[in-house]
Amino acid sequence: MIRPLISVLFLFEIVVLHSQVTLTSSDLPIMIIETESAIQDEPKVTGTMQLIHTQGSRNNVTDPASEYDGIIGVEKRGSTSQTLFPKTGFGFETRDAEGENLNVSLLGMPEENDWVLHGPYSDKTLMRNAIAYTLGGQIMEYSPRVRHVELILNDQYWGVYLLIEKIKRDKNRVNVKKNEEDITGGYIIKVDKYSGSEAGGWISQYAPIPGQDQFIEYQYHYPKQSDITPDQKAYIEDQFRNFENIMLSNVYDDPEVGYRSVIDETTFMDFILINEITKNPDAYRLSTFFYKNRDSIDHRIKMGPVWDFNLALGNVDYCVNGNIEGWAFDHNLVCPNDFWVIPFWWDRLRQDETFNEELGERWIELREDKFSDQSLSAMVDSFKIHLAESQIRNFQRWPVLGQYVWPNFQVFNSYVEEVNRLESWLIDRAHWMDQNLPLFISSGFDPNEFSPPTITKNPVEDILSLKFFADSSKPSRIKIYNMEGKLVYKTLQAFISGEQNLDIDVQALPQGMYILEFRVGEEFQESLKFTKI
Repeated sequence: MIRPLISVLFLFEIVVLHSQVTLTSSDLPIMIIETESAIQDEPKVTGTMQLIHTQGSRNNVTDPASEYDGIIGVEKRGSTSQTLFPKTGFGFETRDAEGENLNVSLLGMPEENDWVLHGPYSDKTLMRNAIAYTLGGQIMEYSPRVRHVELILNDQYWGVYLLIEKIKRDKNRVNVKKNEEDITGGYIIKVDKYSGSEAGGWISQYAPIPGQDQFIEYQYHYPKQSDITPDQKAYIEDQFRNFENIMLSNVYDDPEVGYRSVIDETTFMDFILINEITKNPDAYRLSTFFYKNRDSIDHRIKMGPVWDFNLALGNVDYCVNGNIEGWAFDHNLVCPNDFWVIPFWWDRLRQDETFNEELGERWIELREDKFSDQSLSAMVDSFKIHLAESQIRNFQRWPVLGQYVWPNFQVFNSYVEEVNRLESWLIDRAHWMDQNLPLFISSGFDPNEFSPPTITKNPVEDILSLKFFADSSKPSRIKIYNMEGKLVYKTLQAFISGEQNLDIDVQALPQGMYILEFRVGEEFQESLKFTKI
């Protein structure tokens, strides 16, 4: 049954029952953080951190902190997760005795001072972000490195966390030059929700969905708002506006003067494939990063790194949903009323057959090795073995197994069932993509051969049953008007190509005559009359 999509803003209180767990030893690294005051969203509060890890040996809380034993600044992080989930995420920076940034190597990751602690909560496998970043690291110029740890915070056990490299400019992270004497680079730009005091950027001059109120805002990530100069702002904004202007031109796909002249299309393809194999519901519209180096090194805009996949891999029950079918790319079609939608130029890329053919070839190449069934299963199994002991303590602390936690698509009673479902989902998703790539080429819809939609039972009581043909490359629009011409129902949906049966709940409509308007893309429109009794 399909109902109109409605954006709902709601507040609610989560009541969590949990047990105190005493951690004495672990087969994972142990992180112990103590702070001078309560940790808040910002600014960072001062604390100390001990990171205990002895290669090849079991870690005990009484062992020397061989990885790090020193000062940190720590704050809460996360937008939705911080509001909804009691297992909070944190950001921290390592500091010297004077409180200045101190670059250190943690658990074999390159030296830096900015780090993220992600606390999986709705992700009951504890590994969705780790999987996505690992896949990204296999094919992209850079993807955040990760390590699982167990966290003790102010003498309380907090469970399994993921230590992640924060996205920033660095020779071992996003490797662009410092933006100093040469304003052509480097830059890191993002499309995301606004958070923190450093938000700043510019609004795209083109609506993502024509005729609706959403807008796209590009934000400064590096240099950040407090550091970027007016000349730098003007330069990078002009680069993106030029790209958007090209994408709306008649020569956007020209190999010489089209989009390939200003973006690195390979990075866009890899960004698509990571977000689509995981069917990330936030893809393209949130936690979406771009970077640009100096013109003397590479003048093109690049996509990446990838970020934030805790709702991906079949873990979401809204919009694109957690089943294996369909594209995350179609968010604007299935959730047109969402505030955060996908920039228009992604849809232009899907119209370029050369881009799609190359994307399909890239997918075939990856499926032969890095993304093969065997490689995908081995990666999940490796994390499952790695977390077999620590997950028990985590779910003693946070007993959410067998319970719905927003926005779970499915709920299982055990950790093993959660992981097994994720593994089978990932393999099935790859098989679905095998059958549906190249990604966005038309399915061959021919309006001259189209069989008109039909209402299978008329008059209609509570449910209107509609039978029609769908084309996966074009949205199907359905509107219902009363006899006074007032719109009483509308939906915009993406369907897999072929014959479809759709049930529409019309029980709230008064008795009387109605007109149903049905459209596929811009090629076909049909009007049907029906009687509601």
